[in-house]
Amino acid sequence: MSKNILHCEDCNVLKNSFFCKIAFEDQKYLSLNKFCSTYKKGMTIFCSGTKPVGVYCLKQGSVKIIIYGTLKEHTIRYIKPGELFGLDSLLTDHNFHCCASVTEDAVVCRVNKQDFFNILSKYPNLTFELMSLLGKLIEEAEHKIISLAQKNVRERTAESLIYFYKLFYDNIRDISSNNYMKNGMYLSRVNIANIVGTSTETVIRMLSEFKNDGYISIKGRGIFIKDVRGLEKIAGN
Repeated sequence: MSKNILHCEDCNVLKNSFFCKIAFEDQKYLSLNKFCSTYKKGMTIFCSGTKPVGVYCLKQGSVKIIIYGTLKEHTIRYIKPGELFGLDSLLTDHNFHCCASVTEDAVVCRVNKQDFFNILSKYPNLTFELMSLLGKLIEEAEHKIISLAQKNVRERTAESLIYFYKLFYDNIRDISSNNYMKNGMYLSRVNIANIVGTSTETVIRMLSEFKNDGYISIKGRGIFIKDVRGLEKIAGN
């Protein structure tokens, strides 16, 4: 991990950030007072049981939020550039109940707790945006619980492939039969298994079935979606 000095006002993901609506002088203040670090793949940003000291914003790379079970890790969600994470524990003033792990070399900015609360008090409209963000996270958590409880592994695998595509490319409807090969998802089968909630061997078998049925194409680690509506139908979306 190495420390960098990055300027919020010049950030290429500012438009996707929670801080995009604050004044220029406040963005400069954050730039001078935040802590920015570069993490290599496999490194941990924070661990369960530790005390939060601020909120994190992903500038680039990929980060997953995980909980370690008795036998394996369970992936809660992935973070996109511009998104905040570590919010729930910061707001409840509880220790982290999960870990943030880097899945692709990442640059992460941490805004100190008091600075974050000062921004919220100065911009009341951001409080409503924060409530909306937390509401979305609750919806996602509830959806995952329902999915694990009610859907079989084939349905969950299809659902996860759609989730990953939206994560990487935002608009899954951009796929057409003529250009799907340009939008590959390069994912380890272990990472897919951890978000599906099954074994790596089962995910490999499911992907092979989807390939044989014409829903996806596989080239090395790359997974290319060919039939979005077919996967959505399997997932029950």
